[in-house]
This record gives sequence, structure tokens and C-alpha cells, in this order.
Amino acid sequence: MSPLDTAAVPKETAADTPLAFSRKRRTWPPRPGVEVSCGEVNSPSDFFKFFPPAAETLRGCERGMNYADIRPIDVANGPGIRVSVFVSGCTHACPECFNPEAWDFEYGAPFTQAEADQVLQALEKPYIKGLSLLGGEPCHPRNQGTVLDLVRQVRERFPEKDIWCYTGYLFEDLAAGKVGEHGRALLEQLDVLVDGPFVIALKNLGLRFRGSSNQRIIEVRPSLERGEPVLWDETSVE
Repeated sequence: MSPLDTAAVPKETAADTPLAFSRKRRTWPPRPGVEVSCGEVNSPSDFFKFFPPAAETLRGCERGMNYADIRPIDVANGPGIRVSVFVSGCTHACPECFNPEAWDFEYGAPFTQAEADQVLQALEKPYIKGLSLLGGEPCHPRNQGTVLDLVRQVRERFPEKDIWCYTGYLFEDLAAGKVGEHGRALLEQLDVLVDGPFVIALKNLGLRFRGSSNQRIIEVRPSLERGEPVLWDETSVE
């Protein structure tokens, strides 16, 4: 079923939903700037769109994450040959986003341990340099728990491989713990963060590994040590 076929989705009862919220679905995608939470229309979570900071802290309902795609070979989203995971769910709603179908948290299929094992198996290949996380929004509070569990497994099995993550949030907000319960912990597991929303007015096809010039490619560990962003060396031929 297409994410746009919302009329076919049955309305759940209050007993089926977290905190007894109704989950009557809203037309997708949302208008830019409108926050969408686990409980959507006619529920207390409508509060979130009026108070965005509260949304980022409270919206992460205890549900599993869906994913849009797993690519065992990817050469476009980071240096070298990589494995890429495209998660589902994003509230940034960037105009002309390259993957708008993945804005829907219900898009795709559930990401379970079976999918994590698929990623780990793909990373076993000696020519694979690392893992890239994209979306959707890997750092959205609703997705953080599942993504954090995945990257911890990758770190344990493949400490020599790097992990890149693309996010519409800013490094500074993730480092300060302003984005969800696990945002800082997830950041600490990454090697490189490509941060910031895609801005169509700043689109530049000549940039490496990002779409618009406002986005930064940040070396996470030295940045956390110094307390300020340290940019990745874009002259690298990796």
C-alpha cells in the first residue's frame, strides 16, 4: 500500500495505542514545519507542533523502527564501498527531498534483528569500508533506540570500519542532548556526521557526499573532544 493511500488505513482503538492516544492518520506528507508524532490528529501530541523543543524530547514513542532499504553495496553516501541503511520516518520535510516517501514512519518494513544481521553479514566483506545511515531521519527520537542498537553491534563486530550518519539535525543540538533520549549516545558511536537539512536554494551538485552547502561533514570524535565541529577533510581521496 502506498503511503498516500491513507483512506484504506483502519482507525485503531484507544486501547491499541500508547498512552491511549488515537492514531487517526493525517494526510501525508505534512506541510513543511508541521511536526508529526506517534499520536497524530485529535490527540495530546498535537501540542508538539506548537512547542517544538518538547516535541523533540517527548515524541519518541516506544515503537519499533521501519526501514525503506538496505543496500549491501553503495558508493554514493560516503567514501569507499559501503553498506547503507535507509530508515523510515522524518519530520524535516525538506522541499525537493530526494527520498520523500521515507518521511512516513510506517513506510517500508519493520527493522528487526534479522535486518541487523543482514547488515552485519554485508559488512563482513573485506572490501566494505563502513556503514552509512540515511533516511528518513536516523536521529529522530522515534528511531534512535533501534539505530543505536545497530551501531553498537557494528562497533563490537567491526571496530575497524567507519560509521557515517546523515541527519537534518545539527551536531551542536545532538551533542547537547537536545534531540531525544539517545541522541548524544548515538552521536558518540559515529565517526562522521553529515548534518543539517537539505536546502534547495543552496543545492550544489559539485559537493562531495551532501546535497546543499549548508550541510557539514563533521569528524565526530575530535569535535566532541574540542567542543566544536571539526570538518572532515574533503580533499581526501578515500
